[in-house]
Amino acid sequence: MVKARPLIAAGAVIAALAVLLSLGSWQMLRRAEKHVLIARIEVQMQAPPVVLPAAINDPAAFDYRRVTVRGRYLHGREMLLLNRVRNGVAGIHVITPLVREDGPTVLVDRGWAPLARPADDPAFVGQPPGPVTISGVARVPVKTGAFTPDNEPARGLWFSVDLAAMAAAKGIGPVAPVLVVADTRPDGIRKYPIPVPVRAGLRDDHLQYAVTWYSLALVLVGVVIAARRRRRPASEP
Repeated sequence: MVKARPLIAAGAVIAALAVLLSLGSWQMLRRAEKHVLIARIEVQMQAPPVVLPAAINDPAAFDYRRVTVRGRYLHGREMLLLNRVRNGVAGIHVITPLVREDGPTVLVDRGWAPLARPADDPAFVGQPPGPVTISGVARVPVKTGAFTPDNEPARGLWFSVDLAAMAAAKGIGPVAPVLVVADTRPDGIRKYPIPVPVRAGLRDDHLQYAVTWYSLALVLVGVVIAARRRRRPASEP
């Protein structure tokens, strides 16, 4: 049993080293994939805007694509996306259905408004009743993180964009499979909501994580070497 202990210890060290190196290599692979995604997004963001088509068979192909869309806002069916901060001020994003004549309704993120608004400057005034043309960026809503509260449609509480759930809650029928984040405001609108530009930048911390895992592997090797030297008899070279 005593003789088996060094073998068990060696096996544990080899397994730990393999795990650390694998994690570092996986982070490097994720970094390469992220760079490809960032490059694609930059190309999409720099391309000239296109008219959002009536039918979108591949929503992912329109993610981060600059688009224009024309229709009529359903101001009475707006939804407020909660917990949105701008320049340190708590607020909301205004999601408004835009009814088109040549396709399904589009949900439009019209921008940010503060939670505390003066009584004479509400978020939803001065909206033109007729057709408007909106330019913006199409986005495929991403899944929320573990710390984002669940939406409560029955109470009108929205913490993340869920196109199908929002459409069902407001009874507006089928909607386009992308959200349009507006970067312009129609004539006649007052201060709010303020369009919030879509940023192409994505977090790219994979190199930092990879260095961490590789460094831990190097530390483990150093610890093993130091331990072997301490156990070595004084007579050994």
